[in-house]
Amino acid sequence: MPIIELSARQVYYDELLAATSKGTIIFVHGSGGTGLVWREQMKALSQDWDCVSIDLPGHGNSSPPACSSVSEAATLIKTFIKEKPLQKPLYLVGHSLGAAITLHYARYFSENLAGFILIGGGAKLKVLPQVLESLAKGEINDAFTRIAFSPHSDPALIEAEVKVYMQNSSAVLLAGLNACNDFNLTDELAAINLPALLIVGTDDVLTPVKYAEFLKNHLPDAILEILEAAGHFAMLEKPVAVNEAMVNFINKI
Repeated sequence: MPIIELSARQVYYDELLAATSKGTIIFVHGSGGTGLVWREQMKALSQDWDCVSIDLPGHGNSSPPACSSVSEAATLIKTFIKEKPLQKPLYLVGHSLGAAITLHYARYFSENLAGFILIGGGAKLKVLPQVLESLAKGEINDAFTRIAFSPHSDPALIEAEVKVYMQNSSAVLLAGLNACNDFNLTDELAAINLPALLIVGTDDVLTPVKYAEFLKNHLPDAILEILEAAGHFAMLEKPVAVNEAMVNFINKI
């Protein structure tokens, strides 16, 4: 089990190495998830790129405590990249909270990135107050994950991700969603000059299409891919389309 110590935590990561690598793609999951959410991308893209997925602190196989802010998590990713030898160029991919971490990274630590990809992201990620209030009381509701999927998605896939979400403590989920709620780079997007790929599903109710369109209109160098019949977990709901968009984007940089 590959583990690295970062910020006094044991952080688990998985990696698949290409026979002849064209660079490294680093994947960052969302609140309540694990690096396994990128399994379809890791398998497909590792034909040409080294692929690394990280379990954020408090998630999956990584030790607590969970990061309390997007900034803290981005700094942890920066330390990971610094301490682990990775084939360059580097590309960072994030989903949901991971998208916020990726966007923050692109804003403040861009010197070692060639480009970045956001799935289910936004310039800010406000969370419904009642969701935060319930978690603060120790209550976890699986409806939050169920509504994240398109109604067209495979029920077995939805149940599998609900199971992952429900294995988290309320404290870990609250930390992640509070980090999302506090995140806001709306006024700083013009300062991000890296190439960006934005992927969003038409049925994403947590980070709807308008969030991605705002990013597209305010980032200096961004491409937007809108996927039909996909929700917030587009990389699992439409893996072939997501993988194709990623490959095309990276090959054009």
